[in-house]
Amino acid sequence: MIREKDIKADVHKAKALADTVVVSLHHGIEYSDYPLPAHISLAHKIVDWGAHLILGHHPHVLQGIEHYKDGVIAYSLGNFVIDLSDPEVREKAMSNCLLAKTGKITFDPERDTRPMESIILQCRLDKGGVSDVRLIPIYINQDFQPVVLNDRKGQDILNRVKILSLNLKNENLPIWRILSDAYSREYICAAINKGLLWNLKKIYRIRKAHLSLIRNYLFSKIHWHKSK
Repeated sequence: MIREKDIKADVHKAKALADTVVVSLHHGIEYSDYPLPAHISLAHKIVDWGAHLILGHHPHVLQGIEHYKDGVIAYSLGNFVIDLSDPEVREKAMSNCLLAKTGKITFDPERDTRPMESIILQCRLDKGGVSDVRLIPIYINQDFQPVVLNDRKGQDILNRVKILSLNLKNENLPIWRILSDAYSREYICAAINKGLLWNLKKIYRIRKAHLSLIRNYLFSKIHWHKSK
């Protein structure tokens, strides 16, 4: 569970003790090439609070890298050491992810090489933050080991990161609408399936972020019906 006030407090504490603050952030949507606008907003807040470098993980695939103010944000560095060589394991993992449940995006676990493609983010840290960033492409081999790439495949990975990074500023990406809609639906359905009693017991945990999810989901449905 992401608690912004706790993150803010931790960043402030770290900033009082160190010249450079690095935040490891576990958030995002599995197998999505892009973070949600809400994830981007949170990362920006963390930099505003004093972080110099954010290392994102959880999506299991690479996402874009952004230079925001005095900070560097890697929204997802993908995998580094993981056993996804078994097609059945990969298919199960992908079928359980939110994107696959949208019905609009499908995965071929035997051909999708993104979970095995990643980068080493090599950064130079100075008193003022991150002064230099270098991307080293890697590929996880059949022995589950990350191998540095110096060939065309490595360049393809770097080119993909460049495109993903440029698209972070594209507010018209259809994938963001799909993700936002699916994320809201998943949250509401999960709550309904738990039953009324469970929801009443947990009602003290409702936060503004939850209400925003429900509101966005309902508004998107109203807009969709009107457009039809």
